[in-house]
Amino acid sequence: MSGSRKGHPHTFRPYDDVFVSAVVAGMRATGPVYPTDAEEIVRRLAARKFSDGQIAYRLNCWRRTVYRIRKRAGIPAALPSGVSVKHFSVAHYPVGPAR
Repeated sequence: MSGSRKGHPHTFRPYDDVFVSAVVAGMRATGPVYPTDAEEIVRRLAARKFSDGQIAYRLNCWRRTVYRIRKRAGIPAALPSGVSVKHFSVAHYPVGPAR
């Protein structure tokens, strides 16, 4: 990596680990998100079976944007297209009685 001295380990991460962890934990992004941060957030939330809409809500963007990020990075969708799971979001946001 350019800018590093010989013999020193690289401490550079391609994404902001603190921000990504906060969004994955439940925080909603309030401003524009760097592409590398968005890609890592999509990767982690898709692995936890979040839908594109749920991920888009966390990233404060459109579902289409999440779809494009997934396609560019080769991240599989949590739910295949056309599959409908009743009250899927209840598993991620258990607030109150089950429906």
